[in-house]
Amino acid sequence: MAEQLSFTTTIPDWPKTSQGGCAYAIHMHDTPEAIAERPWEAIQYAVRRVSPPGDSRSDFLGNVPVKMHKFRCSGLKHCEFVDKALLDPASYRDIGDYWEKLQSVRKSLTEDSEHQGLRDAVTWAWTVKNDYSVFKACKMAPTKQLPSCKPTVFPSSDQAIGGRIQRWIRCINHASADGHQKAFVPNRYDAYITQIEQILTSTDELVCHEGCYVVSRSRRRNVVHPLSGPGQIKTLECPVIIWFIVPPRQLRPWILINSIGTHSHPPPPPTKIDKPTLQALFNDLREGRVANGNQDKGLRKWQQSPAFQDLLTDFDFQAIGESNIDLINYGYIAYMLRKNQAIHDFWASLRLACLHEWLTYHKGSTSAYIRTVIDTGEEFLAVCFHGSQAQLWSRAPTFQLDTKCKKIHDKVEYEVIFGARIGFGNQYISLARAYMNSRTALAYKRLFQELFSCLEHQCKVQVRWQHIHQQGIIGVTLDQDAGAIQGLGEYLHSIDSSHDVEWHLMNCVRYCQVRFDRSISDQCSELGDSDRSKDSMWQKMKTLPEALTSQAYFESCDMIETGYPCLKYWIRHKKIPIIASGLCHGVSSLSRKHWDSMSGDINGVECLHEQSYKTGGHFISLLYAIKSAEVLDFQQLCRLATASSNSVSTGYPSSVQTQRDETSSLLNPLQVILHSMNHQKSMAMEDPHQNQATLVCQGHRRHILQDLYLRSVQ
Repeated sequence: MAEQLSFTTTIPDWPKTSQGGCAYAIHMHDTPEAIAERPWEAIQYAVRRVSPPGDSRSDFLGNVPVKMHKFRCSGLKHCEFVDKALLDPASYRDIGDYWEKLQSVRKSLTEDSEHQGLRDAVTWAWTVKNDYSVFKACKMAPTKQLPSCKPTVFPSSDQAIGGRIQRWIRCINHASADGHQKAFVPNRYDAYITQIEQILTSTDELVCHEGCYVVSRSRRRNVVHPLSGPGQIKTLECPVIIWFIVPPRQLRPWILINSIGTHSHPPPPPTKIDKPTLQALFNDLREGRVANGNQDKGLRKWQQSPAFQDLLTDFDFQAIGESNIDLINYGYIAYMLRKNQAIHDFWASLRLACLHEWLTYHKGSTSAYIRTVIDTGEEFLAVCFHGSQAQLWSRAPTFQLDTKCKKIHDKVEYEVIFGARIGFGNQYISLARAYMNSRTALAYKRLFQELFSCLEHQCKVQVRWQHIHQQGIIGVTLDQDAGAIQGLGEYLHSIDSSHDVEWHLMNCVRYCQVRFDRSISDQCSELGDSDRSKDSMWQKMKTLPEALTSQAYFESCDMIETGYPCLKYWIRHKKIPIIASGLCHGVSSLSRKHWDSMSGDINGVECLHEQSYKTGGHFISLLYAIKSAEVLDFQQLCRLATASSNSVSTGYPSSVQTQRDETSSLLNPLQVILHSMNHQKSMAMEDPHQNQATLVCQGHRRHILQDLYLRSVQ
């Protein structure tokens, strides 16, 4: 029963209610089926089911069978220190008045610079105090933190420049260099030293002297306030009962909602946000993090960032609340900031961040850099390359491969670079990069499978092998990495099972001579042998690859093993056929022409690793490493295209005309693809709707790449 009935075509965000009942007859013709089946998920009030759905019939709908769903309003969650004016439902004529009051309270508490300075100071003090509470403040002390350890504030005996007194926070058990906690109080907190000392030394519960604007339908985390610390989230109960009357699918389009009772609270802030606004907001937060060096950004800093102002400009609004009433109290924005931080945090969720980046911005995109991400929980693999890099595979006769562990922090993931020389004497360029957490043969086999599969299916580049298809890649130069060697052999065996792994490796692999020489020096150093004369152990080991035949190579190995028993394990490794064939042409199945066309070292990809370190740094987060590599690879492609168009060499010029022509032909695909990217941008600028979508929703990655392209061709 209801004393008031309204007809509408959409489910109301905040259904009206009264003691006699307010009913809605809703025509669901244009409503998605998922919402029509579960209309209680579309309203902004938090509700909980009272009883299981029951079967009945509706006279109003023509005696059709219906499902009766009974829900109770869950009330309103709020901070215990919330401004009491925000809890009185009778104070507001409509929802707009409530949002205006909510925004004014929030503004008064977040935009006053002096107040924010106090909040920052006491938040810092609470962090120090909490370290003592969890016994990690003095964890560097020999005895760890003791029960008697407590923080205290005292002035330093030395004065800083300008006569300012430097204050310390230190443990009462602190002595010189004993590991107990000691830290300077930042000078920006000098004005709040009284509050800091009160927080650190007080044993009583501190009283909150400020209000709060946090009201929500579902918040669970406590709110931190100056002096008092965390304010608990409390629930304001509500007696309202809401009935949802839903006919079977074939008997719609009408459904009924009947709300009975009076709410004991104002309407909670909404949580349902339209997808365009949500996507634009998340992209804005993401761009702000990239522009800020991927550092943490709180709500107040984000409001002061250029990215926030750009978002308002894109939507032509003075304040974010004008764009969507859902965002008026910034509660959802704070949630998005926490979500963004969790995804891009330096020390946590690194693989999740990479997976999210691929699924959100790269998967299925024609301008993707991250081509695939595989994360089974135990094994991780990400394959990355630009479309322009893919075009070089079909023209590069050989490539180098090297794996380093210095790029990603904690050395959990490894960076693998595939590089090739573009023309004789020119610089090396990255053909692809991969990031994985294992160096086993199985991991490398999967790497080769995923890389060449992405090249074929996403870029229409089918990689061929000279020893299998009589055309394509001649061979690979790499280090004597057992996992990489075996993984490559097993991959080649999977595409040509008529030959075994050993045959494939002996026909396409050459090992780095520099790494081989380095291993000899290391071996001699371990044995304390510094003799480098013509007949020395060092010289005999070094001349092993110079053997002209397989027989001569293995005879030299036997002579060294007999003359120097201390080298028996080293020699036995070099006598393994797949190792010997990569070190010495006399053992290899490669022709002399093909052997000489392959690089005798992997210095090229080592230089690419060094460039990667200079661009992004050492031991950085996984996602940031991929982003910096994306920009670095694009810069290399732009330099090549620019050099080609202006007939400028990017490296040492070749003295052979045919090799210069070969270099020029390699660069032509890059020009075509980069021109295509510029054309796509021009088309987007001509269409205002497409332009807005490009500028707002495509993300920061595309802006960086297009900007690099434009600068490279100017």
